[in-house]
Amino acid sequence: MIIFVIIAILAYAFYRFYSFERQETSQHHNSKDHNRSFIIGSQFENFVRFNYYGSNYETTHVTPSHEENCIEFNDESYKPDLKLRDSNTGKEFWIECKYRSYKHNTKEYKIITENQLQRHRRIKDSPVFVILGIGGKPNKPLYLYKIPIAKCKSVMTIGHLFNQFQINK
Repeated sequence: MIIFVIIAILAYAFYRFYSFERQETSQHHNSKDHNRSFIIGSQFENFVRFNYYGSNYETTHVTPSHEENCIEFNDESYKPDLKLRDSNTGKEFWIECKYRSYKHNTKEYKIITENQLQRHRRIKDSPVFVILGIGGKPNKPLYLYKIPIAKCKSVMTIGHLFNQFQINK
């Protein structure tokens, strides 16, 4: 009888150790994916800021990065990613940058969270746009869309409405 109790205790200890190790590995993998998404987002923001808009626009606001928010969260993080000023006209506008790595077969894209959409719609000082990059790489997307926040939905379809916002690079 004592042998069965010892075997049961060892089996339970082995099970607990193995399941803990699997949980740790899973959390580490998810953390890597989470950090990777911030790196990709940062690369796309830099593409929009420096390559797409370039020298004809002055950056008047950059929302704090993920790394900065990990040190100390700032309410500025609730704003869109960038605020730019056209050097020729002086007009300012906000940009929320979103990148999706590939074109879906379903042709539907989760563009923006409902919370972000509502927050950005409340901004009244300057127009707000979502710049969506699809395919290619974050620093060279295949497709670009510039969607006014008023026309944006959290999930959008590639179709008539969506294609009217495509940007020719």
